[in-house]
Amino acid sequence: MGRITQGRVRYEIEWPGLSTEEIDEGYVLPCVAYPLEVVHLQDPLA
Repeated sequence: MGRITQGRVRYEIEWPGLSTEEIDEGYVLPCVAYPLEVVHLQDPLA
C-alpha cells in the first residue's frame, strides 16, 4: 500500500482491498493499480 501524491490510477477489479477511508486519504495498491498518468507515491520513510 502506498499514498499517492500526484496522478491517478484505476483498478481492473471492483474492490481493490482498500477501505473507503484509505481511498479518501489517497492510498493505492500499486501491485494491482494501473496508472492513468504519471504517478508519484509518498516516500514511506519521509
